[in-house]
Amino acid sequence: MSTTSAPMQLPKTVRTQESKLHMICNLIEEMDLTPKSFISAFISCSSSRMAFLQRYWGTSTGWPSTLLLLKTIRDAICNKPLGNDYWESFILEEATHITIAQKPRSGAYPHGAYHNTKDVSESCFSSESKKEQDHILTTQDMPFLFNLILRKLNSQSPKEKKLDEFKEDSDHTNENIPEPDKDVGEMDPNDDLDASLPFNYPKQAYMAS
Repeated sequence: MSTTSAPMQLPKTVRTQESKLHMICNLIEEMDLTPKSFISAFISCSSSRMAFLQRYWGTSTGWPSTLLLLKTIRDAICNKPLGNDYWESFILEEATHITIAQKPRSGAYPHGAYHNTKDVSESCFSSESKKEQDHILTTQDMPFLFNLILRKLNSQSPKEKKLDEFKEDSDHTNENIPEPDKDVGEMDPNDDLDASLPFNYPKQAYMAS
């Protein structure tokens, strides 16, 4: 009489995110791993199976979810002041590596950034040549440092924005300043004021009126 094994009992369907996490964490613990050691091993494993599962992590297809993961890790670390210090130190180190690695091309111009004084011509100082060199430097040779500085310069605190708005409003008051009725050079030389001083007399009169 043949015996048949009882059908495998499938676990009850896990419906909540928290219950799924508990089940996965319990399994990871049974494997003598921690969540961080599991993630590290999964990412660094060179087997074809693991490589297949992470094939989209650094592509345009998978980058949005990869970026979300990185930001989630950042938020978890920066939840406390000490963690925020660790994160900033890590980012600074990574930014330093990138900045040092990116540098102007070696070799003589136009194939490199080196200019031999014997070969320098007037064309090297033309606006077209300068524009081309700036474009190569900021888009090919050192784009990271350029964009980092550019973003810093473009970023403004609310206080700075208010100052700029106030300056713009002040500048608008100068739009209808009347033209001077006489040149500064025509002023009486016996006057105490030096005619060469950079005074805007019509502006002063307009502001005082």
